[in-house]
Amino acid sequence: MQTQLQPINANNWGTYYDLGGIFISGGNSPETRNGYIYALRTGALEIVDMSMFAWSGEDKLIPSLQFENEILGNLVQWFTALRAMKAEPPVVLMISLLNVQGYTMALPLGMSSYGTHPIMREHLYLPGTVIESLILNSDSRETPHNIFDVLRPHFDVLWNACGFPQSIYFDAEGNPQHRTRY
Repeated sequence: MQTQLQPINANNWGTYYDLGGIFISGGNSPETRNGYIYALRTGALEIVDMSMFAWSGEDKLIPSLQFENEILGNLVQWFTALRAMKAEPPVVLMISLLNVQGYTMALPLGMSSYGTHPIMREHLYLPGTVIESLILNSDSRETPHNIFDVLRPHFDVLWNACGFPQSIYFDAEGNPQHRTRY
C-alpha cells in the first residue's frame, strides 16, 4: 500500500499501522509532514494535503490547475489501491476544502477575474459522487468510467464557489482543455 498511496506533494513518506488500517504520512518527521493518506480496513481512504494552499500566504489563492491536476493524476492510483484492499464498488467520492473562506482561484496570466469573488464559507464540502466502478480511464472521455466525467462536477462546484460558471480547464461539453501552468 505504501507504494500505491503516495500522499499529495510528498517527496518522501512513512507508513504506520494502527487498529483502523494503514496511515501513510508525507514527510519523515512531525515537523515535515504536509499530508497523509489513511487507508482504513473498511475500504475507505482519507486523503489530506496541508501544503497545496499554503504557498500563497496572505494572498489566499487556490492553485487551480495544480489542484485539478493532482486529483486527476492520483485518483486512478487511489482506486487501484482500493481494488488491492478488496473494496467493492460502488464507492462515494467526497472532496472537502477546509479553512478556505476568503480564498480565490489563481488564474492563468491575462485572464480577467471580473465578476468573480472570494469563497464566502469557512469550509466547502463538495457534493459526493457515487462511482460504480473502481476502474477509471484517463485516456479519453469516449470510454466508460472516464475520470473526466467523474471529476468535472466536483471541479465545477469549486469554481462556482468563486463566482465562475464552471472550471476553466474544461469546455462546455466537458472535454479537458489545454492544461497550461498559470
